[in-house]
Order: sequence, then structure tokens, then C-alpha cells
Amino acid sequence: MTSHPPHSSQDQARRALDALWSEALSQVLEAALIEAQEQENAEAFIASIWPTCSPENLLALAEERPDALIRKRGLPDTLRQVLVRHLVSKVQEPLARALPDNDGVHGGRLRKLVDSRVERRWDEVRRAAEERLEGHPSECLAPPSGIRARALPLLADLCRRECLSAGATGNLEVLRHLKQLTALLTYEGPRAKLAAILQQLEDGRTRRFPYVLRYLSPGDLPRIRRFPSPAGEPTLAGFTPRLLELFPHAARLQSALDRYLRKEGILSRYLDERRPLSPELQQRFDALPELVPTTPGGVLMPKHEALMLSRKHRNSLPDGIVCAVGVGILLEWLLRQALQATRPDCNVKNLRGRQLLERLSARTGLVSPMTLQRLEIVFSQRGLSLRDALSHAAFFADDEALLHETLTGLTQTLASLLEDLERSGHMQLMLTTPRWDGTWTLAPEHATTFQKQFQRQNNLLDIPQVEYLRANLFRLFNDFIPDKRLLAQASFLFFVTSGRRAGAPHSDDERFVSLLGTFIAFEEFLRALLEEQGIDTLLISADGEAVKTELAILAEAPGQLFAQDRRVALYGTGRESDDLALQRNIDAVRALRDLLFHGAWDAWSFPDDYAIHLALKLMMEASFPWHPGAPSS
Repeated sequence: MTSHPPHSSQDQARRALDALWSEALSQVLEAALIEAQEQENAEAFIASIWPTCSPENLLALAEERPDALIRKRGLPDTLRQVLVRHLVSKVQEPLARALPDNDGVHGGRLRKLVDSRVERRWDEVRRAAEERLEGHPSECLAPPSGIRARALPLLADLCRRECLSAGATGNLEVLRHLKQLTALLTYEGPRAKLAAILQQLEDGRTRRFPYVLRYLSPGDLPRIRRFPSPAGEPTLAGFTPRLLELFPHAARLQSALDRYLRKEGILSRYLDERRPLSPELQQRFDALPELVPTTPGGVLMPKHEALMLSRKHRNSLPDGIVCAVGVGILLEWLLRQALQATRPDCNVKNLRGRQLLERLSARTGLVSPMTLQRLEIVFSQRGLSLRDALSHAAFFADDEALLHETLTGLTQTLASLLEDLERSGHMQLMLTTPRWDGTWTLAPEHATTFQKQFQRQNNLLDIPQVEYLRANLFRLFNDFIPDKRLLAQASFLFFVTSGRRAGAPHSDDERFVSLLGTFIAFEEFLRALLEEQGIDTLLISADGEAVKTELAILAEAPGQLFAQDRRVALYGTGRESDDLALQRNIDAVRALRDLLFHGAWDAWSFPDDYAIHLALKLMMEASFPWHPGAPSS
């Protein structure tokens, strides 16, 4: 050991550290021991399950089971380096106060000094650590929750590395790992539901799990932001007279939301809430007590009333989904108009939600801190923004509690934003500024395509075997996009009965629900069909050591759903004239979807039924090869 003169700065630092040693060691030793054991057990657990990642092991991680997570006991190999870090953090402030002019109590020199003292007194440290472990039956102080918290970043890093190695696209195994990670990091519902999700994730297909995390960066645990569990209910307060003056089509969304809150869902037209149960379900229903809770731990009510209430809620799911997507679209439209009013020379059409928010927040007093915080949840790009998830069907559509929470947060955000815009006087400026989408219209050739395809000779309702095709399409909805099946079925049933049904006519807001619902389901359904053919739908791009992962969308670029090879996989090839007609249909649907999901709801003048029809027809044509024994004529 190197000796120093008794009055040197190094000797002063050493003696000051020795004076603090016993108390500092006693205060940090247990925390250092726990951290080292947590990390060592996390590494051992992840190493034992990768790359198999069985549902049982992942569920054990999610449930923090000690028998699965605690793999190592006793003194961890990394205790010394962890302890040095804890000791440095503990003593650096008192040493700096005692020796303000001594360089030996700062930075790397302090770390080197502490490391040498730990090495010199290691026997003392080891005995103290062993005494703490002896008092614990498992010789492991690390709580399972801490092991889980350290295991998840390790799993995320393995997924990131696997994506980097995969190249531009990821196969179903890469996608499986990514979706398992997404489920572990984002699902906050009942453990039984998470167990079911993990059990069915045999591969990465959409039918197993509908979305992925977007960004994976070294040392960063990805998240998808969501609204905190809110107090209150979804609100109509944001649909003010001035909003409806600025954006008249918001009245359709307002009416749809009002009907959803009354639980008068579009499916109630087609599914009798008093219909008999199947024999199996009836037997289970009869075994229930006469009084049951409406929700776990909720108020008791007669089971027949609880069944009717449950069906009313279930029948309203498609309406709630469309309202959530619609409010997200409306929020982004308002941000564009607000920025247009502030900076007319800015090309707001090409800015993403996050960019819009950043530019508007730079204007002091325009948006309150509370509203800004809410808008960041909608448009934040870390992980996967809520706005993007809603626009590309990358969300669970059969989770009633999550839908309620999301719709409450979105509608409260809308009300808060409108209040800010009125308070600041900016709403008046937005009303007098030309709409940012005022010149954005559907091209005439696309409008002609929608109208021509709706004519009798092209209308799918006039196909002789349409009922056969409908039944099989519903089966595929159930098999391939199970969480969106009610949404897709409601849209199809609406179209089939639109204008052909006795009794009360369809309302404008029901037509809006069907229109938006059709286009939400459309993208995910085509993605699922491609995956069932073994075609990769995960797109990967690298940014240094970070990766961005995306699911294929309705675009024609390589790897996207309407790239040439994907279009052939979906629809096959035929005569040149048929291929040209198909391309015109695809182009028209893509163009209208772009308008629809950016709030340009004034951009076409033909009935919504025309748009619903063509999107449904393209889904039916793509699914035809999947129909067992499909008729040839």
C-alpha cells in the first residue's frame, strides 16, 4: 500500500473517511446488498428464460413469484462494486464540507479512495453482510418486486438487440418477443386477463396481440403513456357552440358520444339484449346466486338485470371505440387550426401531433400546464403515442375499463383545451382564420370510384352468395382480429341494413360510427391476413443503437400493406383491367382514410355508405381465399 505524508491531502482524505466509515457502512450495506442481489437474480432469471420466454415464466415475472425469481442466494459477486457506489454517494457531501479544498474527496479520486478502503476492510464487510443474510430464511434480501423491476430492462434490451440483428423486418419470433414485452409493460388490468394474453402469445400474429412498443433505446424502459385513473365520467362539455361553429361535423361525434354514455350502442339494433343464452352458458348462469355484483366488488343486483346491463355495455363498445378515435382526431385538428391562426405561413398539414404541441406550448398563456400535461399523454412519441395507437388500431378494443378510462381522459382534455382557447381569446382568432384543411378535398377520380362501386352491378349486396360471404367474413373477424370483431361486425351490419330496414331510420351519428369503425378495422384485418400467410408485418429501422419498430400500415412503400408484393398476396393477380380496377379501389380507400383520420370530414360530398361499402368490399375480396369451400359462382 502506498504511504502518504501525515499532512498530505490524500492522508487527510483517508483519515476523514475512516472517521465516517462505521456509520456510513451500517447505513448503506443493506441497501447495497439488496441491489446487488436484485441485479444478480434478475440477470440469472432472464438468462434462464431467453429466448424461449414461455408464458409460465413471463407470468411468474409479472406476478413477482419468489420461487421463480430468486435464483441466487448468499453474497452476490457484485457486492463490492455496488457497495463502493453507495458509500461514495453517502460520504461525498460530508467529506466535501469537512475538506472543501481537498481534491481527494471529489470524483474519481474519492471513488478510488473508497474502493481501497473497502478492499482493505473486506473481511469486516463480508462478516457484516453475512450477519444480515443469516437473519433471513432464504439468504436473499432482494424483494421479488425489485428483481422484476431490474429484469424488465434486461428483457427490453434483448428485444432491442434482436431487432437490430433482424434487419428491416422482423419475423413472427421477433414479433412475439416484442409483443410479450409490450404486454408486460403496458397491461394494467386483472392478472387473470394478463395470464390469458401471455398464454395465447404463441407467436407474434395480430390475432394474439394487436400492437407493439415503438421505440427501444439502450438503458431506457419503454412505456406507452395512458391517462391516470380519472375521477368522473366521459364528458360532453368540450362540444361547445363555438366548437360546433368552427367544426360543424363534430356534432356527429357529440351525438355518438351522448348515445354511448346512455349505452344505446349501434349493436343494440341487431343483438337483442334479452336473447336466450346458449345451453352451456345457461347452465353456468343458473348456478350463479340470485344477486351478483355488476363489477368485481361492486353493488349487488339481480343476476337477470346484471346480464342485461352487461349486454348493454358490450353492445356499446364499438361506439365507445369510435368516440375515442374521433376525439383524438378532433384534438389534433384543433392543434393544427390553433397553430394556423398563430402562424398562417406554417405548413401545419405536415406537422405531427408532437411538433404541433411543442410549437403551441411555446406561446405563453395559450395552453394551461394542466391541459399541456393531458395533451402530452395523447401525443407523446415515447413508446407509442395514444393518438397513433388509436389511428392504426394498435390498441385493445375489448377492454371496457381501459376504454372508459381513455375516453374519460380524452374528453376531459378536449374540454380543458376549449376552455383555454376561449380564455386566451384564441378561439375567436381560430374562427376568423381560414381552416387549415379548407382546400383539402378528395380527388374527383376517387369520388367517381366510390360512386361507381356502389352501383348495383358492383355492389356487394347484389352478389348472390353475399350471406355466405358475410358469415365467413364474421368468422375471420372473430379468428384474426378478435378484439375488433364487434367493431367490424357492427359496421357491416349497419351497412347491410342502411336504408333497407323497417322502423326508425339510422341516425347520422350511427352512420359516423359505422364509417370510422370500418376504417379502423380495415387496416388491422389486412395486416392479420398477411401474417396468416407467413408474411412479416413488423418494420424495423435503426438509429444507432436504438430501434424504431412499426406495424405495416395502409401505404405502398416496401413492407407496407399495399406494397406491390403485399397487394398480390392479399388479392392475387388477374386480367390487367381487373388489376387496374383494384388499384383504383385501393387508391380511393387510402385517400379517403387519410382525410378521415386527419379530421378533413368536409372533403367529400357523397353519402358515407359509399365509403363504408368499398372498404368492406376490399376486406371481403381479400378474405375470399380463406373461406373453406368458397363457391365458385
